[in-house]
Amino acid sequence: MHGPLPAAAASPWEAFATRVFEPIAAARRLPHETATALAQDRQGAIWIGTLGGLARHDGYRVQPYVARPEGGGGLPDNHVRALLALPEGGLLVGTHSGGLARFDPETGDFIAIAPPDEEAGWKRVFALAPGRDGGAWVATEAGLAFWPAGAEAAEPVPGWPRTAALSVLEEADGTLWVGTATGLRRRIPTEAAFRWPRAGSALAQDMARDEVWSLLRDSAGRLWFGTGRSGLGWVEEGVVHLRPGLSGRQGLAGGRTVTALLEPAPGTLWASTDGIGIIVAEGKRTPALLQHDPALPVSLSGDVVRALLRDRAGNVWAATERGVNRHDTQGQAVLSVLPSPLSPRTLSDQNVYSVAVDRRGRAWLGLGQGRIDMLDPATGELRRLQLEDPQTARDVQALLPLPDGGMLAGARGVARIDGDSLEITPSAFPAVEGEVVNALAMESGELLVGTQEGLLRLDAAGRVLRRWQRGAAAGSGLPDTPVRGIDRLGVAGTWVGTAGGLSIFPPGATEPFSLRHDPARPDGLPHDNVGPVLLDTRGRIWVGTFGGGIGVVSGWPPPPGEAPRFRALTTRHGLSDNSVAALLADAKGRIWASTARGLSMIPADGGPARVLTMRDGERVRTYVQRAAARLPGGELLFGGLGGLSIVLPWRAEQARPAPRIGFTGMALEGRAMPPGLAPTTGARLDLPSGLRRLRVEFALMDFRAPAGTRYAYRLAELDQEWTEANPEDPAANFERLPPGLHRLQVRAWTGPVSAGPAAETSLVLAIPPRWFESSWFGLLALMACGMAVMGLVQGRTAYLRHRQRELTRLVDERTRELRAANHRLDRLAGTDPLTGLLNRRRFAERAAQVLARAEHGGPGFALVLFDLDRFKQLNDTHGHNAGDAALVSFCRLATRLCRPQGLLGRHGGEEIMLLVPGCDVVEGRAIAERIRAAQAESPITWQGRPLAVTVSGGVAAWQRGESLEALIHRADAALYAAKHGGRDQVRAA
Repeated sequence: MHGPLPAAAASPWEAFATRVFEPIAAARRLPHETATALAQDRQGAIWIGTLGGLARHDGYRVQPYVARPEGGGGLPDNHVRALLALPEGGLLVGTHSGGLARFDPETGDFIAIAPPDEEAGWKRVFALAPGRDGGAWVATEAGLAFWPAGAEAAEPVPGWPRTAALSVLEEADGTLWVGTATGLRRRIPTEAAFRWPRAGSALAQDMARDEVWSLLRDSAGRLWFGTGRSGLGWVEEGVVHLRPGLSGRQGLAGGRTVTALLEPAPGTLWASTDGIGIIVAEGKRTPALLQHDPALPVSLSGDVVRALLRDRAGNVWAATERGVNRHDTQGQAVLSVLPSPLSPRTLSDQNVYSVAVDRRGRAWLGLGQGRIDMLDPATGELRRLQLEDPQTARDVQALLPLPDGGMLAGARGVARIDGDSLEITPSAFPAVEGEVVNALAMESGELLVGTQEGLLRLDAAGRVLRRWQRGAAAGSGLPDTPVRGIDRLGVAGTWVGTAGGLSIFPPGATEPFSLRHDPARPDGLPHDNVGPVLLDTRGRIWVGTFGGGIGVVSGWPPPPGEAPRFRALTTRHGLSDNSVAALLADAKGRIWASTARGLSMIPADGGPARVLTMRDGERVRTYVQRAAARLPGGELLFGGLGGLSIVLPWRAEQARPAPRIGFTGMALEGRAMPPGLAPTTGARLDLPSGLRRLRVEFALMDFRAPAGTRYAYRLAELDQEWTEANPEDPAANFERLPPGLHRLQVRAWTGPVSAGPAAETSLVLAIPPRWFESSWFGLLALMACGMAVMGLVQGRTAYLRHRQRELTRLVDERTRELRAANHRLDRLAGTDPLTGLLNRRRFAERAAQVLARAEHGGPGFALVLFDLDRFKQLNDTHGHNAGDAALVSFCRLATRLCRPQGLLGRHGGEEIMLLVPGCDVVEGRAIAERIRAAQAESPITWQGRPLAVTVSGGVAAWQRGESLEALIHRADAALYAAKHGGRDQVRAA
């Protein structure tokens, strides 16, 4: 077998995709920022060793473990150097100066393992590796030791010379490989001695005698080893070989220590280093580096990487000097190209405003400030171009490939770029110089230019043949300006989308006819702000609008004298948002829509859409109108605010294994239990008698996109409704559990709730009754009552006791009535009489409680201030009763759509305030936007007529140390911006 790794199957566009490394949630709770070791236990949790202790991570929570000065079950040393998960659920921990310890998951204690002898070097553990019989190999400064499973002490290894062992690996056949400070050694099962492997060259021999810090047996059967100064080498049939580009001090490692080796996928090798990040070798490709990029929040957090781990869900974890990162290596449906000025394969500007593909299959991206990036899959190069003045003052909103291989770019005027030399002609068409260009199209050798002021047709020489502007009369000219897009649909003619309607030029026509949104026609154009138009292979025309979703016309042209009939597709049909930016069809006829809130895939039959999430690799959340193109290989490009998405439609069809919900922790009466006592799925959990408070923590154990996952739980026999768990700390919390058997059900959603849960699980909670709740106690109580009744019948004592009970009952009854009256008075005193919401005083009291919890480590919160638009005009026109009806209608709608834990109160007049705990500004804005959109679609009926009532909103998220008054002031400022920005919108502070 030859040295190069086998090629891994990949799309050529993966060369441009940004490798996304997610920092772990709750990283601030790690004992120390510098991570040094990684392991995954039997339950699926990730253990992280650091310079300051050990931590257990379930995707949301971090449980730290540190040395205890008083002793008694703590870590022997806070500097953790090596970790090994044990088959029975425990963990071996090797430390820098405290030796070896075993973590007992049943007690939460660390049990010290004695070294082979008193030599101090045994206390410094460099590496741990599993043994075939359940034990573990221990590489230390004093030499190599073996720990038999369950033993209280480690044993020396016969035949091992007294020299430091830096790394160790045992093969399935018993062959043992050990890395030392003087090179690589091997012991085969039939021999007792450790021998040097043979080398294929003098350089290979020098490399094999260097410090060997890491070992890996790959899927092809090669043994790889990483050295302190000589890079990487590999061994086959007992002979050491070199790997071009990786071996020797001239290799990519450049004299750096290779700290860990990993094969995340067959044919791919990752090698972490102590200063230059991670080396990636894939097939015969030139090895590349994954490094920290200060301009990319999703880059590797640091270049000193101490450990690598591939978990059972396929994630790769990297322990660096700046924390821990998770990377999803699974084939993702969406690749992201993100901006950074520090990397040659990242975008040169933040936002992608236009996309085009030339006849060579190269992708051209129009960016901000006159920048253009060109991606060439044949060479793997990203070329960065800069237009000249006056285009540098504008975003490149339009790109048009030319038949000769060149490209037209529209910004302020139109520039031409030579397809071979990439030479730029700044003003290719003087007739449109200075005009803001939004769209370009070619028709019969003539150029159509959509601008802020209308539509122009230019001849081959660049002369203006015709200009269409907004028509002065109905049915003439364009319905509005600016022109958003120009789409040539063959036999269906040329369709021009504007901000105020759609213009259609039938084939051969010189004048368009226009379509506008008519609220009285449900089958009309869904919205006036028209963006992309697409003709699919079934003859359907798809019209994307910015606000009304998608309108689909099944046949064209419509019958003579009839207006076209549109079938509307909106968020109710699965779209991620009703503001549609771009539409593309894939090879199987499915329609892909980019929106203001992500990507959606619509099946070819027009069925419910599927929303793509971060689990599919989707990183760009807001897309730009008409910034899309299809590549020759079937990939789809969508440009947005923050980067470019490359969709691989065939990967969207590949079903991933369903994620599993794991119960990761438990607390009884507020006391956290050791992780080994956490319940298992489907099991019965026997709880102590008299239990009052129970907390059961859970998480999806694939660790992917925890921020985008929602959870809910219920007790099946007691609860009809599901309780939504805190998305940042998912757990079921119970304050009073009745005795008996109860089935706890848990669900997780990774996409829209309408798509159904991605995973479900359950367990049985068994709660025994307390002594006074038992059947025997009830029987005794009944007997005692009977005897008492018999005694009461006899004589005056019985009469007096009876009177006493009557008086007690009357007192209790009056007391209950008084409490009920006080409760009603308190509720009335804190309730707004018109809307039924909290009044301003009571809202302030409740909000102060939420603020106090947040200041003491509880979840943060967001505040939304709503204001009914043109409320005074409504009162003046229709009377104050109509205004009151509109206010009450909106409050009922907001109450229905806000989260159960949200607080709604009347701030004053037509202003309504919403406080949402456990919510940041992005989520708060999403909730406010959902309420605003629902109000816009829900006119009130007053005196038999519908009245359209809209609201504006201002959102602000609480910042630590901020007062409630300051937060309300920021939300009010955002509301003011929403009002002055045109109303019927939500702005964030």
